[in-house]
Amino acid sequence: ERSRRVHERPRSERDERWAVDQSLRCRGVAALIAWPERLDGRTFRRWQLAAEAGGCLGLLLRPARARREPSWAEARL
Repeated sequence: ERSRRVHERPRSERDERWAVDQSLRCRGVAALIAWPERLDGRTFRRWQLAAEAGGCLGLLLRPARARREPSWAEARL
């Protein structure tokens, strides 16, 4: 089995949201790490459902100011 890692640098927040969504939905992606600067509740929920549909582990590294924001995450560290 061959291991593979893909690194993306979207040019805009819109591109980032699309790339994360598609990666989370893809059954060929085991895990995804993303650093979104801003994340609204609708996008957060959409990503959660995408991860469930694709069976992907999504790790979102958020800025410290996001600690007080509501979260759809199953775990917050």
